[in-house]
Amino acid sequence: MKQVVSCDIFCNVIDNYGDIGVSWRLARQLANEFGLAVRLWVDDLASFVRLCPEADAALQSQHKRDAGDIV
Repeated sequence: MKQVVSCDIFCNVIDNYGDIGVSWRLARQLANEFGLAVRLWVDDLASFVRLCPEADAALQSQHKRDAGDIV
């Protein structure tokens, strides 16, 4: 049985979109290239929605199944 390695990334959005942009790209790269189960914690979901329109700022919790889907 293959064990899935997971990690959490915490992003404190300070200015513009550099913080969340780097965190989002890192999370996608870790998931796509290394098969990690990644949780991205963001303190400003409204900023994240601008980068990833599939996210819903009205929801408190969201789940991403693969590199293109957020539910």
